[in-house]
Order: sequence, then C-alpha cells, then structure tokens
Amino acid sequence: MITVNYNEYQEDLNQFIEKHSKKADLQILTSPFENGRYHKDYLFSDGAWFTEINYMNHTEEIETEVHGIKVKATVKMIKHEFWSTDKGTTKYWYEKA
Repeated sequence: MITVNYNEYQEDLNQFIEKHSKKADLQILTSPFENGRYHKDYLFSDGAWFTEINYMNHTEEIETEVHGIKVKATVKMIKHEFWSTDKGTTKYWYEKA
C-alpha cells in the first residue's frame, strides 16, 4: 500500500488534469454519499480518468504506550483512495476525522 500526504495527492491530481485538459474535455462526476463514502471521477473525452473514493468513517485500532502502560485506542480517520489511467497504482492519503 502506498500512502502519501495531501500535497502529493494534489500534485498527482493537478498533473493529471493539466496533461489531459490540453487535448480533451473534462467531466467530473460525484456519486451520492452512501454508507459513509462517496467517489469522484474525473473523466476526459480522450478516455483518461482519475478516480478517488472517500471513506468518511474509517477507523483504525492502535496500540501505544503512555507512562509505561500499554493502551489501545480507536482513531477516527477519513481515508482517501485514488488511482488513474496514467498511474495504475492505487494510493491512499488520510486525514483526521
């Protein structure tokens, strides 16, 4: 799994849009918000697309140590998954919910 930060995500998206907007029209489709998630597709008339899926209720269990005591906690996050026809690799970035 490749995890990036918000700036790296934004750079991938902007480079993709810049590359394909020179030769094709852009259409952005956003799905309805259902079951704590939605997805957004950036579709170009040349057949290229960029997809992101946003999971609003993502949680992760973590274990840490505080003052010598091991504790478990649930961390609430928003998970963003994205890929494109230019880069078939799926990447993720997270933010605090």
